[in-house]
Amino acid sequence: MDYSLKSFEYDKSKKQLKAPTSKFVYGSFPPDLIVQSHMTGLRIQFRPIGENHPLFDQDQWDGEQRIYEPIPEDAHLCPSVTTLVIYNS
Repeated sequence: MDYSLKSFEYDKSKKQLKAPTSKFVYGSFPPDLIVQSHMTGLRIQFRPIGENHPLFDQDQWDGEQRIYEPIPEDAHLCPSVTTLVIYNS
């Protein structure tokens, strides 16, 4: 499913997009998502980080958040974003 970049806050110091689950379907964590820039039209696909990622948590943050990263094919398109976090609010 596609989501507008307007749905996210941007943390420049972490190169991270953030949004609460309330902005997503059924208030849950999507298995993957596409974020589209409302300014450039650029679309980036994100998937949950894997166990080799430095931010991975074995307990999955007790269901309180999920961290995503751009798929390898899209990562070079937007180097200013390295992760995306959806959190319960």
